[in-house]
Amino acid sequence: MSCSYKRPHASPSKLRRDFARCWAHKKRLGSQEHRCGLRDALDSVLSHRSSCFTQYWCQWIGSEGGLTQQGRQCELFPLPPATTWTPGVKHLPCTIETALTFLNMCIASLNLLAGDMHSGCAMQGCRSSPTAAQQQAIDHVAHRCNRFLVELHSGTSETESWERAFRSFESPSGVKYPKLQAEAVDLPDRAGTCDPMTLLPAELARNVCDPGAIFQTAEQGHASAVVPTGKERGEYLKLVHRQLQCGKLVLLTRVRQVGDVFCVPKSDPSKQREIWNGTAVSGMAVKPPRPMLLANPSCFVDLLFREGESIYMSKRDVHTCFDVLQAPSGLQEWFGRPPITLAELSQVSGAEVDELRKYLPTNLHDAVQPKQLVYPASAVWPMGFSWSSCVAQACTVACCQEAGVAAANFMTMEQAVPTGPEVCGVATDDTFFIHKDKAVGAQRLCRLDAALAGHGMPKNKSKDVTLETEMTALGCKLTVQPPAVEPDSGKLTLAFKALLDVLAQRTATPVGLSRLLGVEQWFCLLNRPMFSIFDKVYDFVRKEPQACSFLLPDAVWTELAVAALLMPLLGADLSRGFLPQLIACDAAPQFGFGVSFFRCSSKLTEKVGSLAERRGDYIKFFPEPGVLEARGLLLAVKWALRSKRNFNRRIVVLVDAKAVLGAATKGRTSAPVIRGVLRKLAALLLSTNSLLRLVYVPTEHNPADAPSRGRRRRPNPTRATGF
Repeated sequence: MSCSYKRPHASPSKLRRDFARCWAHKKRLGSQEHRCGLRDALDSVLSHRSSCFTQYWCQWIGSEGGLTQQGRQCELFPLPPATTWTPGVKHLPCTIETALTFLNMCIASLNLLAGDMHSGCAMQGCRSSPTAAQQQAIDHVAHRCNRFLVELHSGTSETESWERAFRSFESPSGVKYPKLQAEAVDLPDRAGTCDPMTLLPAELARNVCDPGAIFQTAEQGHASAVVPTGKERGEYLKLVHRQLQCGKLVLLTRVRQVGDVFCVPKSDPSKQREIWNGTAVSGMAVKPPRPMLLANPSCFVDLLFREGESIYMSKRDVHTCFDVLQAPSGLQEWFGRPPITLAELSQVSGAEVDELRKYLPTNLHDAVQPKQLVYPASAVWPMGFSWSSCVAQACTVACCQEAGVAAANFMTMEQAVPTGPEVCGVATDDTFFIHKDKAVGAQRLCRLDAALAGHGMPKNKSKDVTLETEMTALGCKLTVQPPAVEPDSGKLTLAFKALLDVLAQRTATPVGLSRLLGVEQWFCLLNRPMFSIFDKVYDFVRKEPQACSFLLPDAVWTELAVAALLMPLLGADLSRGFLPQLIACDAAPQFGFGVSFFRCSSKLTEKVGSLAERRGDYIKFFPEPGVLEARGLLLAVKWALRSKRNFNRRIVVLVDAKAVLGAATKGRTSAPVIRGVLRKLAALLLSTNSLLRLVYVPTEHNPADAPSRGRRRRPNPTRATGF
């Protein structure tokens, strides 16, 4: 039995009229008013009457004469408003009225996205009651909204104020980072225990051993850095002493470059991570190679957990990874820090000056006077230098390979999806596994632990995950039941509340909004079509001065509203099977569009789908052909999703336009016309829980080439069908 937030016997028209009257009598909330809980936060968003989203909402939720009831509906969009809460979706953490409002705002955002952010386009052809396919799409969105509300409720209460949530992304006045606390900085017992030269590929090892290969055009002399003063200097000296004791730093009388030191908080609030500001040094260095076999959240999306399979997840973390990687002696003079004297270091640490001389080069032990300036310099690869990440990544990958992980089993966007019983992902200091055989998983972990220990890369035992049914990796939570990868609940909740606060205030600093977008877009990697939402906001975050608040333009406000309200659709269903059908599309200006399909086994489409483009390279669009090809792809996806039986699938489409393939794979483009097509694709895929996999095929082998030129092939059961 379904639950309605209005009287069950009321007609859909009556419900829409009442809803519209409710919003018409809402008073505009001023910025000084107190807002608490989700309900009031949503009301505050809807009070911005001049925005495209709110204007569309009022027209859509309260429209009666503009909605049709008869005639065949071929298009999935626009979706009609939901008038009742979806049966079967239970355990609501809020009132049904609030949940239904949130659901309808999510549906309205999908409609607006499908209409390329134009309210007029989003209203065309809207029905008063949903078709079967539309109802299934609404049910899927309702289930996702229900899950999101439960996660939201677990991190906050219905009456908790969401006001000022955005402030956590903005720098406090005059303070960019927390104050340095020497004893809180996380350091290894011994630094520099790993010699990367024993692990790095030959070419990378040659480059990092030669400072001239990294700093080919660097000028002589060193840049100045901010020297800590007052109490901050005392903490800096204490930290230097701790780092000298563990072997992370050495003392030099001359350095090439000097970088500031600052700290950022770790997940443990009692701990800090020290960062060396290597911006200037990185700018002088040549561009480092791409980190090898690097994993990111997009890699998780291609995992397929079949029903009945046993799945085991594991993770290992290298403790203070950068601090254990020895830096070549020739590079240490490039990693200087603000200068100090032996006298003041002795005063703070309590050690004798002669005892501190051991941290100087041997030939300078007696030459340096107590009040002479010396420079602490990093003896390890510092976090903050552009080359450090690729060195750390290569070392961790080498340990995995030594443990027996095959190159084809690494999760990365640069190679095909692993399909065997073992999958491994590496992201600098994090290594995670997904095994389908428990014994193989246990053996691999044992060998990896031995490899890490043997190379002086101690693991952080407190972060070990061993053959479990769920784990958190790269800020995402993977679960076997249900088979899914979702954004970390705490980070997603914080980002959602901050976005609603920005929408209510209608002002933001570019630097704060840029940080917030960084969190949002990291999770967009789990559902790349979400990237198509953003366009005008990129101009806003580049405004100067970065720390000043600016009024959000309506276009930017609408993009942020759509992004916030579609957050429930972030995440990926790992149980989606492949559609047992291969589809090809093409377009030609001589005739129009062509779509061909071939019914086959899911096994075959999975094999073809493993060849899909996953990264999306830089592309440039030229007039006409790119637009036609993009619309041809949209036509193919619309045709595939005309039936609800094809929802919740991985859809493999063959295309011969590399520009379109790249843009659709990335989920975004700077070409306005193509962006509109990508937004329509995004709305289709998000609302139907579908995953699009595009495979490049040369034009001469594209089955849709002939149909796109007006030539229809005779039906042949053994060949693809064109129309």
